[in-house]
Amino acid sequence: MEAFFRLDQDGSGTLNHNEIRAALKSQNADLPYEIIDEIIRDVDRDGDGKIDLGEFANMVRATKPSK
Repeated sequence: MEAFFRLDQDGSGTLNHNEIRAALKSQNADLPYEIIDEIIRDVDRDGDGKIDLGEFANMVRATKPSK
C-alpha cells in the first residue's frame, strides 16, 4: 500500500498514465506512451483507464516471485 500511495502524486486514489510513467522513469525505464497504455489496459480490470489500489495489489502479487 505504501508504494501505491507514494506513486499517487495527485492523491486521487488511482494511478494515471503520467504517474505510472513517472514511476517507471524513476526506475530508469523510460517507456513509450503506447507501452504504458498497454500496461494500464492489462492491469485495469474495471476499464476506467486508471489503476486503483486493488488492481495495483493484484499486479504486484502477480509479479512477485514465488518461494
